[in-house]
Amino acid sequence: MTIELSEPRRVHEPISAPRPTRTPAPVDRAPSSLRILEVCNDFPPTVGGSETHNASEVEFLRRRGHQVCVVVPRAPEAMRSAGYDESTIRRACEPAWSWSVDGSVPVYNIRETGRSTVGPLYRMWRRLSRRYGPFDVVVVHRAHHVPAFFRASRLVLTLHYMEMVCPMTFIDYQACGLEPSGRCACYATRSRWRNAKWHARQRITRRLVDAVVTKYPHIHEKLLHSGVPADKLHRVPNWIDAGGFGGRRVRWPSMPDDLPAFGRDASCVFGYLGRLSPDKSTVAMLDAFLRVARNLDGARLLIVGDGEERAALERMTAASGLTDRVRFIGSIARRDVPAALSFFDCGLKVSAYDNFSWSLLELMAAGLPVIATAEPGTDGLMVDGETAFLCDPSPTSIAAAMERAFQQPELRRRVGDQARRTIERDYSQRNLLRYEAVLTGDNGS
Repeated sequence: MTIELSEPRRVHEPISAPRPTRTPAPVDRAPSSLRILEVCNDFPPTVGGSETHNASEVEFLRRRGHQVCVVVPRAPEAMRSAGYDESTIRRACEPAWSWSVDGSVPVYNIRETGRSTVGPLYRMWRRLSRRYGPFDVVVVHRAHHVPAFFRASRLVLTLHYMEMVCPMTFIDYQACGLEPSGRCACYATRSRWRNAKWHARQRITRRLVDAVVTKYPHIHEKLLHSGVPADKLHRVPNWIDAGGFGGRRVRWPSMPDDLPAFGRDASCVFGYLGRLSPDKSTVAMLDAFLRVARNLDGARLLIVGDGEERAALERMTAASGLTDRVRFIGSIARRDVPAALSFFDCGLKVSAYDNFSWSLLELMAAGLPVIATAEPGTDGLMVDGETAFLCDPSPTSIAAAMERAFQQPELRRRVGDQARRTIERDYSQRNLLRYEAVLTGDNGS
């Protein structure tokens, strides 16, 4: 396969990281500029927490004066299955285009076909190195892409999932049963030959990378148990600009005209932000709300997002006879998220499997109390009655937490205020500076 590099197309309306409601805090330029290649599967124009995380990371590095180039392996069929329209898929899969607030970041796409992308990524890296000069550091967001960059000067793996711990992470994440030792029960479901190949790939990955970064404490511990050397492993918590969130009932350009009226007479508007998919437990969430709404006239539910479960959720709502109490507004632009959250009184994050998402940080940064399941990784971030209302992922437990939050508005206010303070203290831009230090090799922790 021969990869020809076309000139990056400057988009007329650059896709940018979430636009804050105020001017971002100034960022000092780094003492020296690095040439950085970021290889990530999730990047605008698709919408989601991972895209926002990766976009904000790239934008910060650009503002620090680094020269950043992005490569995105895309699978058009997977995008169609996720519900993206053809115009978004065409835009996302353009061979080359420019991104960022000033359009200065070149983005190159590689089509994923189900076969290994190691060869195409290696050839892309060589061609980009000739065009933009040798890269000082390559940042990879998927472990199976690491071998493509075996000749990189410095190679950093940023892990968002447990793919170096569990061989089933991207096959059947919900079925994984991790033991305290770091070994997962999924090995028993696979042949010895498949397990041997998987372990061989992990050994190669551990040998090739100069650093492994994760934002989750439970994944950090599992990686240590799985054999990643402690001197290569770094835990850098996530980051978000809380100053971009705040206010009440803030309008945005594409907002439905009747949305203000929806919550005007409500005592509490529960809100969900995210994909409508099985792993987010959205059916259990709606089931819980419908139980509560029958007894609490002032309860409303506002759902922001789209996905494969939307039709089923709308049918559930229609069958309940409570369509006037539930509102679906679909997907919105990332820059409009802070305004949409200003219509929430209490957030909902009740996934049974993956609850430490970017949208959780957004809800807390907006000063909202959150009804959430206590899943691995959220220890210390969400404390029941202090920064969240905790429950288990069953409809009965979620409904009980909703009733508790509904009936105690003063507690909701205190929990929301403390949630925002926690974000400002522990999830600020300082974490981006720590991340940058790992990229440069200056981080000793």
